Amino acid sequence: MKPVLALLAILVCALPAAAQDAGGDTCGTATGIPCPLCPNINFTDTGNTTGAVNDVGSIPAACPGGTFTAVSGPDHIYAFSVGPLGTSSLTITVTPIAPDAAWDPAIYVLGTCGTTSSCLAKADANGVGLAESISAGVFYPPGPHALYIDSAFAAPAAAAAGDYQVNVTGVIPVELIGFQVE
Repeated sequence: MKPVLALLAILVCALPAAAQDAGGDTCGTATGIPCPLCPNINFTDTGNTTGAVNDVGSIPAACPGGTFTAVSGPDHIYAFSVGPLGTSSLTITVTPIAPDAAWDPAIYVLGTCGTTSSCLAKADANGVGLAESISAGVFYPPGPHALYIDSAFAAPAAAAAGDYQVNVTGVIPVELIGFQVE
């Protein structure tokens, strides 16, 4: 007898990358976060928000991760998708990097790109030049999500934009579709 096991591992991030170097400037050009080794995701990218558009000006204070609401800076958007089980294992970190490391990132995840009322998590607890993280424990339901790299400061302030490195790590659950013994 042979056991036959069917697993659905296309649970995160089978989205293609947009035609730019990092982070899209709109929901339509958001950079996809690939997951070639799903269920394990270990994504890293670098970019610079200088000159990007400010797509979102504020997010709800009730969104988990602090009471801040202002996100007036230029932003980059990354898209990822979570499979039918959802996940609470993702850790997202954005770190300002040289040569333009003296800026203050704010990060947040929207369940629907561009719809601030769908905010699932946010982080802007640290100051200029310091990393921001959304730790594992936030539940991301099945479906598409948008990660925004933004700032509370409006351009042209030096703290409004700059170079960054984004890291998304975690484990995405695999769904057992069927099990059969022959």
